Amino acid sequence: MNKIRIASLLLTAVMSCQMLVSCGSQKEKSPDINTGSSSSESSEAAPEHGMHSSFEQGNDDTYDSDACAERVLAELTDDERSDEPLSFAMLGDIVSPSAEDQDGDLGDYRETENGVKLYFEEDQFPKELMLTLEQYFLAIENADYSLYTRCTYPDYFDRMTNFLQTNYNYDMKTSFSKQCANLASLMNGSFKITRIKVEPAMEYQEGVDNLETYFGNLESLFEIEDGSFYDDIKKNCDNIYDATFYVMAKGKDEDHEDLIVSGYEIVFVEKDGRYYIFG
Repeated sequence: MNKIRIASLLLTAVMSCQMLVSCGSQKEKSPDINTGSSSSESSEAAPEHGMHSSFEQGNDDTYDSDACAERVLAELTDDERSDEPLSFAMLGDIVSPSAEDQDGDLGDYRETENGVKLYFEEDQFPKELMLTLEQYFLAIENADYSLYTRCTYPDYFDRMTNFLQTNYNYDMKTSFSKQCANLASLMNGSFKITRIKVEPAMEYQEGVDNLETYFGNLESLFEIEDGSFYDDIKKNCDNIYDATFYVMAKGKDEDHEDLIVSGYEIVFVEKDGRYYIFG
């Protein structure tokens, strides 16, 4: 895959609902997800989230994503990058929906105090990893740039900043505002993240290591010819997780959920007890 093709893929990802999977692959088939509301009881302590004012516009039929991005960016003037550790929401016990529940076919979940249902197997993905992914999407839902930077792997953030500034003459704040605006465009306004599912990634190409491909694409994008980016990650990080993920959200219609990310690859790393995302 040549550099132009990789850059095209990544910039498409950065500016669309697939923003987390810049060099990832999509699973061929999404799970059978029922978008109805669950009859399972929500956490009583769940705080209000979502419905960010910058995502709203007039009564125009066509959502103006560019105008939304400009509104978000204007509000980020005082927001700065942060390396402060994340503060996680409380995570409830495992809930096993019955077959009669509208979301019973999704399997077991654990609900955070933010009201987000997390679907995962803890022997495959630590709960702190899942809560980091929740925080990443809540950062986009609430246009919280500082929170977004706390979820993103620092070396990736630095290299992507340089790439965007060199090739497109804008920064990560602008990129983040576009991510927010594109999800808002999918939902035709403000939204709330409701469900996140993570499962092990499939083998996308027989006989080829997913991570070699994933980081090889990033190295090509960043013009790293000696493989040092992936080598440094393997050397400096405690664990690397290759996964496929799905995200659902609600807009203004509280009785309807939309699948906004479906079956895309995502890579996490664990370093010094923290989990990070490349995106």
